[in-house]
Amino acid sequence: MKDKNHQYMWNEHLGYVLTCPSNLGTGLRAGVHVKLPLLSKNPRFEECLKTLRLQKRGTGGVDTASTDGTFDISNLDRLGKSEVHLVQAVIDGVALLVEMEKTLEKGDQIDQLIPPGVLRPIENFPDLSNHNNWMARCLTPGIWAEIKDKATPSGFSLDQAIQTGVDNPGHPFIFTVGAVAGDEETYDVFAALMDPIIEKRHNGYTKEMKHETDLNADNLKGGDELDEKYVLSSRVRTGRSIRGFCLPPHCSRAERRAVENLVKDALETFEGDFSGKYYPLNGMSDEEQQQLIDDHFLFDKPLSPLLLSSGMARDWPDARGIWHNEMKNFLVWINEEDHTRVISMEKGGNMKRVFRRFCDGLNKVEENIKSKGKEFMWNEHLGFILTCPSNLGTGLRAGVHIKLPQLAKEPRFDAILKALALQKRGTGGVDTASTDGTFDISNLDRLGKSEVVLVQQVVDGVELLIKMEKKLEKGESIDEDLPQGYEAPTQEVAASQKAYRAELMSSGYPDLTKHSNWMAKCLTEDVYNRMKDKVTKMGVTLDNCIQTGIDNPGHPFIFTVGAVAGDEESYDVFAELMDPIIEKRHNGYTTDLKHKTDLDQSKIVGGDDLDPNFVLSSRVRTGRCVKGFRLPPCNDRHERREVERILTTALSSLDGPLKGRYYPLSNMTETEQEELIADHFLFDKPVSPLLLASGMARDWPDARGIWHNDEKNFLAWVNEEDHCRIISMEKGGNMKKVFERFCDGLAKVETAMKDKNHQYMWNEHLGYVLTCPSNLGTGLRAGVHVKLPLLSKNPRFEECLKTLRLQKRGTGGVDTASTDGTFDISNLDRLGKSEVHLVQAVIDGVALLVEMEKTLEKGDQIDQLIPPGVLRPIENFPDLSNHNNWMARCLTPGIWAEIKDKATPSGFSLDQAIQTGVDNPGHPFIFTVGAVAGDEETYDVFAALMDPIIEKRHNGYTKEMKHETDLNADNLKGGDELDEKYVLSSRVRTGRSIRGFCLPPHCSRAERRAVENLVKDALETFEGDFSGKYYPLNGMSDEEQQQLIDDHFLFDKPLSPLLLSSGMARDWPDARGIWHNEMKNFLVWINEEDHTRVISMEKGGNMKRVFRRFCDGLNKVEENIKSKGKEFMWNEHLGFILTCPSNLGTGLRAGVHIKLPQLAKEPRFDAILKALALQKRGTGGVDTASTDGTFDISNLDRLGKSEVVLVQQVVDGVELLIKMEKKLEKGESIDEDLPQGYEAPTQEVAASQKAYRAELMSSGYPDLTKHSNWMAKCLTEDVYNRMKDKVTKMGVTLDNCIQTGIDNPGHPFIFTVGAVAGDEESYDVFAELMDPIIEKRHNGYTTDLKHKTDLDQSKIVGGDDLDPNFVLSSRVRTGRCVKGFRLPPCNDRHERREVERILTTALSSLDGPLKGRYYPLSNMTETEQEELIADHFLFDKPVSPLLLASGMARDWPDARGIWHNDEKNFLVWVNEEDHSRIISMEKGGNMKKVFERFCDGLTKVEDSLKKQKTSFMRNDHLGYILTCPSNLGTGIRAGVHVKLPEVSKDQRFDDILKCLRLQKRGTGGVDTASTDGTFDISNLDRLGFSEVELVQKVIDGVALLIQMEKRLMDMAEIDDILPEAMRPKPAEPEAPANGDVPTQEEAKPEATEQTAEETENKPEEDEKARRKREKKEKKKKEKAEAAQTEETPAEGEKPAEEQEPAEGEQKPAAE
Repeated sequence: MKDKNHQYMWNEHLGYVLTCPSNLGTGLRAGVHVKLPLLSKNPRFEECLKTLRLQKRGTGGVDTASTDGTFDISNLDRLGKSEVHLVQAVIDGVALLVEMEKTLEKGDQIDQLIPPGVLRPIENFPDLSNHNNWMARCLTPGIWAEIKDKATPSGFSLDQAIQTGVDNPGHPFIFTVGAVAGDEETYDVFAALMDPIIEKRHNGYTKEMKHETDLNADNLKGGDELDEKYVLSSRVRTGRSIRGFCLPPHCSRAERRAVENLVKDALETFEGDFSGKYYPLNGMSDEEQQQLIDDHFLFDKPLSPLLLSSGMARDWPDARGIWHNEMKNFLVWINEEDHTRVISMEKGGNMKRVFRRFCDGLNKVEENIKSKGKEFMWNEHLGFILTCPSNLGTGLRAGVHIKLPQLAKEPRFDAILKALALQKRGTGGVDTASTDGTFDISNLDRLGKSEVVLVQQVVDGVELLIKMEKKLEKGESIDEDLPQGYEAPTQEVAASQKAYRAELMSSGYPDLTKHSNWMAKCLTEDVYNRMKDKVTKMGVTLDNCIQTGIDNPGHPFIFTVGAVAGDEESYDVFAELMDPIIEKRHNGYTTDLKHKTDLDQSKIVGGDDLDPNFVLSSRVRTGRCVKGFRLPPCNDRHERREVERILTTALSSLDGPLKGRYYPLSNMTETEQEELIADHFLFDKPVSPLLLASGMARDWPDARGIWHNDEKNFLAWVNEEDHCRIISMEKGGNMKKVFERFCDGLAKVETAMKDKNHQYMWNEHLGYVLTCPSNLGTGLRAGVHVKLPLLSKNPRFEECLKTLRLQKRGTGGVDTASTDGTFDISNLDRLGKSEVHLVQAVIDGVALLVEMEKTLEKGDQIDQLIPPGVLRPIENFPDLSNHNNWMARCLTPGIWAEIKDKATPSGFSLDQAIQTGVDNPGHPFIFTVGAVAGDEETYDVFAALMDPIIEKRHNGYTKEMKHETDLNADNLKGGDELDEKYVLSSRVRTGRSIRGFCLPPHCSRAERRAVENLVKDALETFEGDFSGKYYPLNGMSDEEQQQLIDDHFLFDKPLSPLLLSSGMARDWPDARGIWHNEMKNFLVWINEEDHTRVISMEKGGNMKRVFRRFCDGLNKVEENIKSKGKEFMWNEHLGFILTCPSNLGTGLRAGVHIKLPQLAKEPRFDAILKALALQKRGTGGVDTASTDGTFDISNLDRLGKSEVVLVQQVVDGVELLIKMEKKLEKGESIDEDLPQGYEAPTQEVAASQKAYRAELMSSGYPDLTKHSNWMAKCLTEDVYNRMKDKVTKMGVTLDNCIQTGIDNPGHPFIFTVGAVAGDEESYDVFAELMDPIIEKRHNGYTTDLKHKTDLDQSKIVGGDDLDPNFVLSSRVRTGRCVKGFRLPPCNDRHERREVERILTTALSSLDGPLKGRYYPLSNMTETEQEELIADHFLFDKPVSPLLLASGMARDWPDARGIWHNDEKNFLVWVNEEDHSRIISMEKGGNMKKVFERFCDGLTKVEDSLKKQKTSFMRNDHLGYILTCPSNLGTGIRAGVHVKLPEVSKDQRFDDILKCLRLQKRGTGGVDTASTDGTFDISNLDRLGFSEVELVQKVIDGVALLIQMEKRLMDMAEIDDILPEAMRPKPAEPEAPANGDVPTQEEAKPEATEQTAEETENKPEEDEKARRKREKKEKKKKEKAEAAQTEETPAEGEKPAEEQEPAEGEQKPAAE
């Protein structure tokens, strides 16, 4: 390469320069494939590799894993080390690994070979660092070493006991036990672990205590007459285990069956009221199962990971069953979680009778078991032995369902229950809440109190609760009834502030300026404003329909539809948008047309003999939607499940060759899934942004599935993009047979549906109604896979397909290309042609394509087979095969050959004339001209092309015709009194070109300037009413520009590709300008699209005066120009010559703005205008529509008629239209007024069938069985059903709030919230869900608590001196939302823009160091963008499925932006996840200064909001209201980037952080890890603590971490400065550390009455005490050292007692 003067990229800093930064330096990867089957199983394998700077992967390449212990081992580094160094590292490392493998093969240990630096953890000790259960808190390495090798007599090991706790880390706020017993001896053999677990779980029940058992119901006092007006039912249950058998986690099948037989036999002896029957789960009849379900007796196979990990579900349902007596008030479950679960229950309030039955039945069971030589497990210490330690003792739960609606509202309710040792939950079971004040109240304790005592507590407690309820009903006080031990809550229940909707001052019209889809082309602002508030009967809005097109701009050359229908009625309610979309998408299919449906397969000709050597397979598919339900973008779970039920019922009725089976996606077995993949039948969750934005992936895969017949040639997809997609297919070329099966199956499914009173959506105009407008009509795609390798290379292939109305794609599906000449060829059309017509077109077209392919195989020409209309291109002839303009239609190869080498005298060529038409293909429904003139001679020199263009564009105006000019206003009849009640304004305009100059597409700058001077000079001579002034675009003052904008006179630089391609924008704005008279009713544009454009106009209906002024002014201009020796271009044939052939002749457009609201509704309006030679458009200009019945009506023609004739047509036509409007206002007929030449439409406008809502028979409760988020844990079906129909005042539903949690199941170990708020009121309206989510997510923060806000930065102690050698940067951020608007998941564009306006107004008021600037994302310059990226300020469109599913990315980047001050240390994000995110930051460790700026800026912004009469959302209970419940309260995250390489290696690091209530992550953001010991350390809490408290925690905690880091750097111990809860306790060296993380109860604010001052000072007092103790210990240690060494302090060093505190440590205040 160097010999050829080439070299590799290389420099001293980066080494060899490569594409990816990861490969810089050497770019080298030296690796071996090496077999290490034994070593790879060693837990230290990974760390060995890391220490050796090696990495592993499978031998299959990147992201593959080893399957047999063979790995690809290579160097980990690339940059900073040489090639030799890296290869040597691989050689040495692999040699060591091989030696280790050999050692393991011999059965020897490898400890002596482990590289230095690899930790040697306690063998087999589980990693419990991230666990939150009692086992993890109690199992220390010491306990592990003591009992790890023990086993019970039955062989139950420690690992088996703790496996459920190891596998299920739990959550900091919901502590589980984390251990189970496998047999009775477990509690003795592993007592070292079980005793502390029991002590912690059972409120300090220690190993020396004894448990009392009392099952004598006579000892219970009262309880036989609990008031049944309140108590609905009573229940007592417990568990029992049978001695001699292992417990469910460890028992064998034989033991389980023996337990079943033993208990079953005992129960079969029962007589009288206890006589009953046993129902084994295995072999249960359908009737028995349904009865047990109805009785709520049936239990299911465990799904909880806690139970599955413990082994309780093994062999399910073997030897499990349910026994109940005939009276159904005594029930026994066998072999569920315990050997038995015994339950006594009945309706009403006789708890005594329930307990007596419980005791009698339990005693009978025990007697019978004892008669068989068996007994229940029991001992004096633990009482009855059960599987889970939480149930030891009595195992008893005595409870009542009780109505306490008044007491439920009482803020002291929870404290009352606590004092009574009772607990509450909803009547739906564990983790449910009450919805109507009805609760399940039961005993709180299990162990240490007898059964009688516990039931007595329930009886007495319930009686007291009823007494209180009765008093509250009467409005009396309950103060004197408060139970002994009651402690009043320190805070009252916070009332939510009332939410309201703010006034919207911003437009909701989406920014579609950069969009390329049909919706964007059809949706004008006027249309949007007319429809934005419309809603279908089923609740579908315009935004629902267009959101996918807003969020997906598309590409200029790949137009998508950009809209979907949310229900059948969408096509009617939003017809003003849908109709033009349909017309543009479906080849001009207008509203007056009817669609023909034809599924008579007998009409097909041929199609059974397509050559199978070429045609590989044939397929016909369509979509269908069930009437009465919303479509997939908008339907809910109820509807989707009901559609599934209806369709699968219909499909199940098919028989014969069509008989088949349904496979639901949600319950598909692995075998079924693999088979459907192999058959190419399986469809996946949509990933296309088009489908995601439209809402089609919600709740996936709920109620979706695949049905196919046994022969696998008839298939139905349920609830994919439409309700169903039906497909018929087979290999080979028998399309006729495929279509016959398609029609047969489709008809039978429809018949089966009709038998159940259901039908498909269909109407006469649109045919079958489907989700996407592109599929309306037939929805049919008939296609073949066909081999055309030779034909596909022919340049005319594409045009042949287009002529045959066929389309091609690769055989891989949409947007794939063919790789071997095999294509998927199908019909191009859907709507307006029948199914038979489309299939026949495919058959005939494919037959012709195959014939052409065969001809080419023989080496023959195919010219004679080319379909008519397909051109045969020649050299340099432009490819116009996809073009839709008049030039493309007229330019034949013959014309091209004739004129391609010609040029006008000024040098204007044919290529220049047609370039705009070549570059702009146009659209089938909007034909442009496609050519321009560069000078006057263009129309002569290129007449061979221009003449046919002119003829087609001007309704048959041929080259021999002459044009008449008439500018005598006296010849106009009438027009001076058009009724001004209807006519708002009148206007006449034309263009003129000056002979001798080239036209704008070709003129030089000198010519353009000469034209400007000539016209300007002519206009300056005007006097009187015509006297005026010229305003050149170049050099215009701001005042002049604003005035011209206000007058609607200013024209802009062309943006249209049509004008840009023709060269008209060159040198802009040179020599362009605007002239108008002082009266502003006569206007001239210079050098826009023509040399001049002349306009006369005024308000009102005096068209005659407007036309006279037009003629007079035009004649004056011409006279002045002639006086300069120039004239306008004109000839007898073409009239006045202008740039565009469409304007030849008069160039005139005479129009009025006129109100015709009644006539506009008349279906004959368009035909009337056509007869009058008039055209209409909206008053906003070209391509706009009328919004209120006001139109711009003007002449349709330009050429062949004089100016007077054209204006006369407008005058006469407008007078007739006004006459008709007046008649229609009176309700009279206009039939006799129809103009001459009127032709009635050939078809009536088709009326859509009336849409209706079907009855729903399916539940809408989401399937949350596989979900791991707080919403899924808190949302029971009862809660869902009570809230599903609730709506906030702003329209937010429950589904809006939970959709993100439904669509994102999460992971068992990474719990997300799973819900968002759609507005402020969501937290109140859906409190039954939100409250438990908040309680679980925020450390037991209950509804009675109040949140404290404190932004007084003066209270911060320290924080201005965090050591900058360790703390790299400091930051405080929070979110704020503006009251009165919906939150980002649910707000619309109006609201989002209004929030932006309010916030930016507030931010613009900041001054001094906070003064800054706002950068909107949508209009950001490239320079601004690069600068914001460099500053790490820019935020991107969300890509997280959590955010996308919640709706936060809609309309991106509309109304989003970034504000920052000039010093770049105060930043605000607008409309990201919350209305605003406010950030204060700076480098270094001055957190105090950062917080001061944070508070100052936040306060000033809020003050500015108040001046705008609004505020941030806040209430006493939740603090600041934000979108995600996880951020409620302060929303604050105060953090530092801090270097802690030594502390982070300490195995206690995570526990230290937890004790300090801090959290860590890498400096790269959420879910990143530290790579060099530098962490982002921040507060763990948000809610329940003030801002000052949280920031103080960060300051104090970080200071302590730095102190630890410094000690470790000096090789010193840190035990004495660990957080108090972690310090070793000398008295109990074996005891586990039990204070590292507060429990849910401990995390609650203390319920003691302290003054505010005491509460605020408490942390400071604790800190003082700690520092004093550390100081004393330090002095003591130093004195001891001095005594030993008898050395004096070094020179310059103070004695120990005089030394200053360590860096980062504050001097105690007392000193």
